[in-house]
Amino acid sequence: MPELKDENKRMFKEQVEDHVQKLVSMLEHSSGEKMGGGIIDRVCLATRLLEGSAGMLQLCGWSEILTLFRQMVENSNGKRLDENISQVISELIDAEEAVIKGIDKGGIELDGETTLFEGIKDEIIFLMEEYQTPDSRIGEDSDVQVVYFKENADNNSFEVINSMVDVLEQMKEKLFQCGENETPVDLSDLERLCGEGRFYMGIVEGMVARIAGSEGKHCSTVSAQVVLNAIREIVDIYRSIKGWKLEFQSSSDDFKMDSDIASSLFSVVENCLFDINSLSLKSGDEDLLVELDIRTKGSFIEAVIRDNCRSNSIIENVDIAAYYPGLISIRNSLKNWKGLLWVDRSVENGERFRATLPASRKRTDYRIIQAGGRELGLLSGCIEEVLEFDEQTLKMEQDRYYYDGRGGKVPVFSIDELAGGEVEADYSYNYLVVFGIAEERIAVLSENEGYRIETVPEQAVEENQLSISGISLQIGDNSYPVLDIAMILEKLDILHEKDLSYAAPVSSADTGIA
Repeated sequence: MPELKDENKRMFKEQVEDHVQKLVSMLEHSSGEKMGGGIIDRVCLATRLLEGSAGMLQLCGWSEILTLFRQMVENSNGKRLDENISQVISELIDAEEAVIKGIDKGGIELDGETTLFEGIKDEIIFLMEEYQTPDSRIGEDSDVQVVYFKENADNNSFEVINSMVDVLEQMKEKLFQCGENETPVDLSDLERLCGEGRFYMGIVEGMVARIAGSEGKHCSTVSAQVVLNAIREIVDIYRSIKGWKLEFQSSSDDFKMDSDIASSLFSVVENCLFDINSLSLKSGDEDLLVELDIRTKGSFIEAVIRDNCRSNSIIENVDIAAYYPGLISIRNSLKNWKGLLWVDRSVENGERFRATLPASRKRTDYRIIQAGGRELGLLSGCIEEVLEFDEQTLKMEQDRYYYDGRGGKVPVFSIDELAGGEVEADYSYNYLVVFGIAEERIAVLSENEGYRIETVPEQAVEENQLSISGISLQIGDNSYPVLDIAMILEKLDILHEKDLSYAAPVSSADTGIA
C-alpha cells in the first residue's frame, strides 16, 4: 500500500466514517420499507468515492466488495430494505469500524484486509443474482457487467480519478444552488466534498512524486494562464452568488509557477477583488472596472491591480487593514513567501494594489551589496528600490535618518547597527537599499548599488555568519551571508512594542537591536 501522509490518513479515516454513517442511515429504515431515492443516491455516491480511494491504496479486495455492494443497492428490488441487505450492511459497518480503529492505531494493515471482509463478497454476489430478473442474472452470458478494481495499471483502474471528478461535479451543483436559492445553503456537504477532493488530489500528487523520484525532486507547476482563467471564473461565480457588478480585464506573461505559489497568488488577487467590490458598493459606483496585470521580474512575479472605484483609503492614522479587511490574509501570504506589497497610498498610475511573489523554489534572484566591509545578499523580490544616497532627500528625526518612501517614512540604518558590531562600523556609503516584506520597509546604507545573481536551492546553505543572517550563498569559492529580512523587521517591531526608539547616530552599534 502506498505510504500516506498524516493529513491523508486523517482524510481517509473521515471518508470511511462518512461511509459508515451513510450505511447506518440505511439501517434506520424498517425491514421491507421503501427507501427514498435520496438515501440511495447518497449511499451510492459515498460508496463510489470510498471504493476509488481503497483501490488507489491497493486495498483491492475491499474496493471490489464496495463496487459489488453499490451495484447491488442500485439494482435492489423496488429500493426496499430487506433482512438480507441489512445483514450485509451490518457486516460492512463492522468491518469498516475495524478499519477505523486500525487507522487510529497507526495504519491500515493489508494483512488483515481479507479477514475483515471475509464472506461478504459471496453474500453480495448471491443477493445480486436474487435481485436480477430471470433474463438478466449474472452469468457467463449475462450483459450485466460487474466492474472490479484492476490491479494492472490500465485506463480502467484509475477509479480515484473518476471519484475526484464525481466530487467536483457535486461541488459544482452545490455552488449553483448557492446562487439560485435565496435561503442559505447547508455548507456541510461542500466542506466534506472539499476535504474529499483534497484527499484524492493528495494521493495523485504522491503518485506523481514517486514516479518523478528517479528523475529528481518533484515540483508541481501551474501556468499563469490557468491562474488567470481561474480568477476570471471566480469573478463570474461571484457575479452569480454575491451579485458582483464589475467588468474584469486581465493579462499576463507566459510562464509557469509552483502550484502552491499559484494558490497564494490566486488568494491575494481574490482578497483584493473582494475589497475593491466592497468599496465600490459603498461608493455607489455603477461601472466598476478592475484590471489585473501579472508579469515576471527575474525569478519573481509582480501582480498589479487597477480599478476606477471612486473610493480611496484616506484614513492615515489607522492600520489600512481597517479599510481593506483582505489585507490580513494577503499579508500572511506575502510574509510566508517574502513578497512585497504596495497599497493605494503608495502606488502610482491608478494602481490600488501591487504585490510580488517568487515564481519558483528552483531558482532565486539575489542582489549582492557591499556594506560594512562585507558582501551581503538580499532577496531581489524584497527590494523596493536602490538609489544614490543624498542627504538632502532624507529627514533627520532624533538623530535618525528617514527616507520618505512610497508608503511613508522608512528608517535608515547602517549595517553595523543591525549586525551589532559584527561588521566594520566605519564605511563610506553611496547608496540606499530599501527592502522589506509585505508593507514593512527598512533602508540600509550601502557602498555600492550591488549586482544581481541567480541561484539554485543547492547553493543556499544554512549558515549563520552574522546574527542577522540565516543562510549563506555558496558561489564558487565565495560565500555571501543573506540578510534575514523577517528577523530584522521583527527586531524593529519589538522595539516599537516596548516604546523604545531605534533612533541612534548613523554608524553607531549602540542600538540594542542585535
